[in-house]
Amino acid sequence: MSTVRDYMRVPPPQVDKDQPLSYVLDLMEDFSVSCIAVTDEKRLVGLITLRSVLERIWSERVRLMSFSSLYASSVMNINLKTTTPDSNIFDVAKLIASGNVCGVPVVDDSGEFIGMVAEEDLLKLYLEKSFPVRILVSSDVVALKPDDRVIHARATMLERGLQVLPVFGSERRLVGLVSDWDLVKALRLFHERTPEKHRRRRIKFLFVSDAMKRSPPQVLDDSPVCEAAKLIIENHLRGLVVTDLKGDFMGVVQLRDFVKFLASSGAWVEGCRLNH
Repeated sequence: MSTVRDYMRVPPPQVDKDQPLSYVLDLMEDFSVSCIAVTDEKRLVGLITLRSVLERIWSERVRLMSFSSLYASSVMNINLKTTTPDSNIFDVAKLIASGNVCGVPVVDDSGEFIGMVAEEDLLKLYLEKSFPVRILVSSDVVALKPDDRVIHARATMLERGLQVLPVFGSERRLVGLVSDWDLVKALRLFHERTPEKHRRRRIKFLFVSDAMKRSPPQVLDDSPVCEAAKLIIENHLRGLVVTDLKGDFMGVVQLRDFVKFLASSGAWVEGCRLNH
């Protein structure tokens, strides 16, 4: 049985609750994680996720503040679910998939915070599996246009629980992919550069084309899932575009899709071999 101990990050990335949000985001990018623990005198008090940042960075209260006045405590979630080193890793996948979170803190028998398991860590379970990636492809694809506003993309991601959105230009031609990380970075830059009195008006001119990645990484729908997982891990991606042999768009596969499949079919995945 695969346990949390085999996949958790030790020592876990963490920040003090009084650290500036700018420092928190820089650290999350350095560690290539979508969530980070918040501590107060080494005691676990919260969890910051990309979703919690995206939710609050453009809330009515926060958008009237200077970015430098935002701290870890401003965006952290305090209702925490934890796990232990000896827990089944597939139970953690179920916890992440069902709880709309992207990571779970790990505590020892005394309740001390000792590690973290994030969505990114669960991809390691796929590195020796060869079933086709099309099994994981999101069928419910929501698309954007380059001239859609970033705040529209943000609302769509939060409402639908998505991590990446494909962007199509004229004649349904794929022109880019935008992730929750891309939106956080775009809104952070806008927040830092735009005086508060101008934000409400100027945000209307911040478009998806300003935030998206052009020529996003792609995989074929019959590629082995290990290749897709490796591509995401090595390039710190939130998801991939999936195409057929003709290059036609088939869908996207997100980090969350990998986790959801583990939650529903973990025993089957664990039993697969590279030559399956």
